[in-house]
Amino acid sequence: MKGEVELPLFYTMGALADLGNVTPHVLRTLLRECGVRRVRAGRKVLIPTAELATKVPLLFQSLKVVESLRRRRE
Repeated sequence: MKGEVELPLFYTMGALADLGNVTPHVLRTLLRECGVRRVRAGRKVLIPTAELATKVPLLFQSLKVVESLRRRRE
Protein backbone atom coordinates (compact mmCIF):
# COMPACT_ATOMS: atom_id res chain seq x y z
CA MET A 1 0.00 0.00 0.00
CA LYS A 2 1.18 3.48 -0.75
CA GLY A 3 2.15 5.40 2.35
CA GLU A 4 2.18 2.28 4.52
CA VAL A 5 5.06 2.29 6.97
CA GLU A 6 7.30 -0.77 6.96
CA LEU A 7 8.18 -1.92 10.45
CA PRO A 8 11.03 -4.28 11.31
CA LEU A 9 10.07 -7.92 11.88
CA PHE A 10 11.43 -7.77 15.44
CA TYR A 11 12.12 -5.10 18.03
CA THR A 12 14.53 -5.57 20.89
CA MET A 13 13.08 -5.19 24.34
CA GLY A 14 15.32 -2.16 24.90
CA ALA A 15 14.27 -0.45 21.68
CA LEU A 16 10.58 -0.93 22.45
CA ALA A 17 11.06 0.33 26.00
CA ASP A 18 12.82 3.44 24.65
CA LEU A 19 10.06 4.09 22.12
CA GLY A 20 7.42 3.72 24.82
CA ASN A 21 9.39 5.76 27.35
CA VAL A 22 9.10 2.99 29.95
CA THR A 23 11.62 0.74 31.66
CA PRO A 24 12.28 -2.71 30.16
CA HIS A 25 10.81 -4.23 33.34
CA VAL A 26 7.49 -2.39 32.89
CA LEU A 27 7.38 -3.35 29.22
CA ARG A 28 8.18 -7.00 30.01
CA THR A 29 5.31 -7.09 32.52
CA LEU A 30 2.89 -5.52 30.02
CA LEU A 31 3.88 -7.92 27.25
CA ARG A 32 3.63 -10.93 29.56
CA GLU A 33 0.12 -9.91 30.67
CA CYS A 34 -0.94 -9.49 27.03
CA GLY A 35 0.46 -12.91 26.11
CA VAL A 36 3.10 -11.62 23.71
CA ARG A 37 5.71 -14.24 22.83
CA ARG A 38 9.35 -13.22 23.24
CA VAL A 39 12.26 -14.71 21.31
CA ARG A 40 15.77 -15.00 22.73
CA ALA A 41 18.75 -14.55 20.44
CA GLY A 42 21.85 -14.84 22.56
CA ARG A 43 21.59 -12.08 25.15
CA LYS A 44 18.94 -10.14 23.25
CA VAL A 45 15.23 -10.50 23.80
CA LEU A 46 13.29 -9.89 20.60
CA ILE A 47 9.62 -9.07 20.25
CA PRO A 48 7.94 -10.11 16.97
CA THR A 49 6.10 -7.18 15.42
CA ALA A 50 3.31 -9.50 14.27
CA GLU A 51 2.64 -10.43 17.91
CA LEU A 52 2.30 -6.75 18.80
CA ALA A 53 -0.14 -6.21 15.93
CA THR A 54 -2.49 -8.92 17.16
CA LYS A 55 -2.09 -8.78 20.93
CA VAL A 56 -1.28 -5.13 21.70
CA PRO A 57 -2.84 -3.16 18.82
CA LEU A 58 -2.50 0.25 20.50
CA LEU A 59 1.25 -0.22 20.91
CA PHE A 60 1.47 -1.42 17.30
CA GLN A 61 -0.37 1.67 16.04
CA SER A 62 1.95 3.88 18.11
CA LEU A 63 4.99 2.17 16.56
CA LYS A 64 3.66 2.91 13.08
CA VAL A 65 3.21 6.58 13.95
CA VAL A 66 6.70 6.84 15.48
CA GLU A 67 8.33 5.14 12.48
CA SER A 68 6.40 7.36 10.09
CA LEU A 69 7.53 10.51 11.88
CA ARG A 70 11.10 9.24 12.06
CA ARG A 71 11.17 8.58 8.30
CA ARG A 72 9.78 12.04 7.51
CA ARG A 73 12.66 13.63 9.44
CA GLU A 74 15.26 11.72 7.40
